[in-house]
Amino acid sequence: MRRTLTALALVVAMLGWAPQAQADDYTPEPVPTECTVEVPTSAVGRNVVLEASVSANSNTPITGTVRLSIARGSSDREVWSTTRRYNGSRVRVEGPTLPRGNYTATSQFTSDREVHGDCAGSARFQVRSKSKGGEVAGETEGAGGSNGSGGSGGSVGGVATGLPNTGGPHLLVLLVGLGLVAAGGGILTRTRRTALA
Repeated sequence: MRRTLTALALVVAMLGWAPQAQADDYTPEPVPTECTVEVPTSAVGRNVVLEASVSANSNTPITGTVRLSIARGSSDREVWSTTRRYNGSRVRVEGPTLPRGNYTATSQFTSDREVHGDCAGSARFQVRSKSKGGEVAGETEGAGGSNGSGGSGGSVGGVATGLPNTGGPHLLVLLVGLGLVAAGGGILTRTRRTALA
């Protein structure tokens, strides 16, 4: 008995002197984010409206600041800029009135958390003079960016161009499918009644 206790005390003492495991200095990479800015074609004398959004494949809410700016043409000469708080939902900002011409809107997101990366996106748009009916005809070429790189997206005439056609099935296909389901249910019911009789 005394030997067993001595051996047990020796094992406990050796475990107490064993070096403790050190924690790794591993820091996970931030989740890539994608910035999108949309600006519909505007008319001279009307304020330009910018809409910015940030998306990421993450369950953590995306928060930070979004800096929106407008430059003439595709140059870096900014004619207007503002910074807004981003709390996970689309930011809509009414910008300045601009003279006729081509412009580039830029969205730069800076994350509050290390979980998400920063990103930038841009979109080209035009300010045109009003047509006879007071409407503005034109198009917006949008671009999203992921961690500073550009991507495709935007809209032409109010219709998204960077997305697949997700408008749903045609009505005829939907009705044929519904008819087939109803016919299958009827056949199954009749077969079961026949089998029971």
